[in-house]
Amino acid sequence: MVAESSTVEAQAQSVRRMAGLGLAAVVAAAATAATIALTHDDRHRPDATALLPVTFAEPGFVDGRVHRGEATAFAPSTQVGSISVRPLAGQPAYVVVRCDTGTATVTLPPGEATGDVATSSTVQSSQACSGRAVGVLALDPRTPVSTLRVAVSRAQRGPWGVGIYR
Repeated sequence: MVAESSTVEAQAQSVRRMAGLGLAAVVAAAATAATIALTHDDRHRPDATALLPVTFAEPGFVDGRVHRGEATAFAPSTQVGSISVRPLAGQPAYVVVRCDTGTATVTLPPGEATGDVATSSTVQSSQACSGRAVGVLALDPRTPVSTLRVAVSRAQRGPWGVGIYR
């Protein structure tokens, strides 16, 4: 009877041990899944101010230094977005993008004015993504643009952003 009791107790302990290991495996799998979901959550928009410099200079694109105004950032898997442009009389706007792979394209929709003439076709400019801020499009101060479309040709390795500098 004593031998039978110790066998039953050993079997019960073995079952408890297996259940404990199973529970630990489930908790570890859930923690891993939660970590992956949180680090790849595209609903959380990255901070554009961390991606784009406060001031920007690029010889051949803008004379001197310009300062960041409007800016927005996108999750790595987002390939198309937009940015609002607030016109300021007499000040050109410089569109700057920071992305790390592929090509960035900024599009001025048809019907928007570029200087004194409204365009009947789409105006766009592209630059290679390099992991640093690069000038893509300069807007005439008389351009009454309200929104620009910005796109990258492929998903990025990290967050990417676009800013309007003046």
